[in-house]
Amino acid sequence: LLRNHSSFFTESGKIGVLHLSLTGRPSLGDDFGRTIRFPRKAFILAAFLALDEQGLAATRRRAAEFLWDDMDPVRRAGNLRQLRSRLGRLQEAEGFELFRFDKDAVQLGTTVEVDVFELTRRDVTAVGREILLGCDAWSGELLLGFEDGTETYRGWLREMRNRLRELFVSLVARELDTAARVLTPDECLRVAGRLLDADPESETAFRVLIRTHFARADDEVGVAGQ
Repeated sequence: LLRNHSSFFTESGKIGVLHLSLTGRPSLGDDFGRTIRFPRKAFILAAFLALDEQGLAATRRRAAEFLWDDMDPVRRAGNLRQLRSRLGRLQEAEGFELFRFDKDAVQLGTTVEVDVFELTRRDVTAVGREILLGCDAWSGELLLGFEDGTETYRGWLREMRNRLRELFVSLVARELDTAARVLTPDECLRVAGRLLDADPESETAFRVLIRTHFARADDEVGVAGQ
């Protein structure tokens, strides 16, 4: 996945990398197997910044409007201050910076890898075994389980889910036939299955599934005949 200088030091002195997954059920973890608990609004804010066309940052006013668009400006600002304080304590305790707040803006920090970047960056490819990275970048619908919210938020979520799903399908479908030549049967089944999750009518996925199952059946017959 795309890195943004994403190493940090733990208390033991070991270097670790944070991993933010926004597709499927959102999660934040590190290389040492820790799962870091973050507020629901923090995952939503991270998705907003990661997918925003203006580039990983937003004014504090704009972020507050997105998170609490059904409230008046005073309450929005107050809620954002509370969220900033809570996140600040969490980040200080865990020793990393997922968000960076300044006087007028909030942006994603430089200490995290984000799954969706593997789909949205312009130079992404899925040639050969790289297709497994693309598969890891879409583990289900964006912010799964986070559907509740205002009408504005639900509309944004539908739009972003469609965008990521289409990017994933386009990336994987055009390369899967070729990539299957260098993948193991289990990897072929995994990628084809993920493609079917995103596009249940994918002819490419069905073709690879059938070919892989036939190849396995032939191998089993060959072994039995020895």
